[in-house]
Amino acid sequence: MAQLDPLIHPIQRLAICATLYGAGAVEGLNEMRFSKLAEATALSPSALSKHLRALEEAGYLSKFREIGSTRADDVLWLQLSHAGRDAYKEHMAALEGLEKEQHPQNQSVRVQQKRG
Repeated sequence: MAQLDPLIHPIQRLAICATLYGAGAVEGLNEMRFSKLAEATALSPSALSKHLRALEEAGYLSKFREIGSTRADDVLWLQLSHAGRDAYKEHMAALEGLEKEQHPQNQSVRVQQKRG
């Protein structure tokens, strides 16, 4: 059975992984600009950097800095590593498994009757 990943589970990191995965920003395919990821996840640059650092340290993310004519013109490109993609997919499968376990056909749940 798939396991929840405590590193990906915080909502901000889940949003980062989902956005990168959804955009196809996965090792060997595409990359996403830091600025676009910040916009898509509604995270400030400093908050995004903090979460990216944790994902990178775990080997879930890789980044590439494209050097511009000045530091302000640099572009940071991001992508999930193969390990990050696999961890994200397993985490999502675990969430779906939890949902299925709690389906209304489960005997511990009943349909609420209208009162009144």
